Amino acid sequence: MQEQLNNIEAIVHLASLVELAIAFVLALPIGWDRERETRSIGLRTFPLVSLASWLKDGGNVHGTATAASIWNTGAVGAAVAFHRYEVAVALSLVNFSTLRFFPPLKKKLP
Repeated sequence: MQEQLNNIEAIVHLASLVELAIAFVLALPIGWDRERETRSIGLRTFPLVSLASWLKDGGNVHGTATAASIWNTGAVGAAVAFHRYEVAVALSLVNFSTLRFFPPLKKKLP
């Protein structure tokens, strides 16, 4: 019985990771388009905002990648609070990787 519960739990964890990946991937084209149009919110921000379920409105926006990262970090904390460590780790890794490795890609955009 315990083994079956562990298998179900593993499937639930995998499904959560897949859903996070879907949210990230679905936001990428939107961010790409915004970068191409030289908007202040773009390739790094939209995926992070999607992951954190947050969107900042307003006229002239600066520091949106940082803001999205802060909200994403809040989601990391909430995941830990609910003992969803796999979600917390995934959110943290995606957040770090996006901020660390996407800027060179951003510079290559026309």
